[in-house]
Amino acid sequence: MTNIFIETLEDKLGYFRSMAFDNPAMLGFLDEQSLLDIPHIDKKCVIFSLEGEEESTFKYVVHPKKYTCIDPFHQGVNLRGLKNQMFVQDVSGVQKLASKEFYEGIIGLMGRFDYLPGFNLKVAPKTFSRDADKVFALFKEIDASVKGLHTRKIMHNDIKPGNIVYSQERLHLIDFSTSVNFTEYLLDKSKGRIFGTQYYIHPGVDRSKDYFALGVSFVKTLFPNLDLDRLDVQNMARFRLYEFELDMRKELMRKLGYSFTDYFNDLMHRTPEIDYGPVAERLASVPQDPQVRVNYTYGVGNTTFIPDSCNSSASFSL
Repeated sequence: MTNIFIETLEDKLGYFRSMAFDNPAMLGFLDEQSLLDIPHIDKKCVIFSLEGEEESTFKYVVHPKKYTCIDPFHQGVNLRGLKNQMFVQDVSGVQKLASKEFYEGIIGLMGRFDYLPGFNLKVAPKTFSRDADKVFALFKEIDASVKGLHTRKIMHNDIKPGNIVYSQERLHLIDFSTSVNFTEYLLDKSKGRIFGTQYYIHPGVDRSKDYFALGVSFVKTLFPNLDLDRLDVQNMARFRLYEFELDMRKELMRKLGYSFTDYFNDLMHRTPEIDYGPVAERLASVPQDPQVRVNYTYGVGNTTFIPDSCNSSASFSL
């Protein structure tokens, strides 16, 4: 997502209102509230804070392709993600969230989130990336956070520099919008779709999805100008994973030494979170409730939920 460079809060609020043009409840909320700050705004979402609530932030999202009020499918995606984020609140390095529902019932409005002063790694200052030893130590901590998620059978499912925030002397995982528990992930996968972001998705089943993404994030943080085109799963004819890994190992060894090289290799080759084979076969054989609709979209993935009650999600216990 590209940040919209608008300087004044008044202009940002005007752009915000234009994003919510077809959401009367959100427009009413903006009429009633006094915004304190809008630290991030792009075509798909707004991060903002309210006067009197300086310790919290809120997030408003629109349809990722149409830029209109999110439809029932995307409501289900986001609510499922909020539910999973609430389940891992006690894991260190996870941004804290107050509720798994849309805030005040307004479609697309999520929060309260703990305010994290700092920056995400996609826009980290050059001095941050140049302190390689600090980056290494911080990634060891967020590595432990990911392990905490997996212990709870939750996958973040969209780890990337833009979803890792440096704040309060450590890294934090944010944006759990597409997070899933292991059962939900397998249900999605059985329908032929996965969540994730271009360049941070491993298409196979031989290694961890989250840790693969963390490994790519690790080298992208150390080398901000790194070209990731060889990892584009949307262009499999050009996908060159092993060539990329070999080049990264050489570069890390040359510039930073063995410990960095070994850690990158370790992250990229962690064992899968789930034993895909027998469980996926079992899920594929489970009959679907006729009232449950399965939705597909290449850009986002898919989820299964009850369309008439987006606060509920249908899943099967393992």
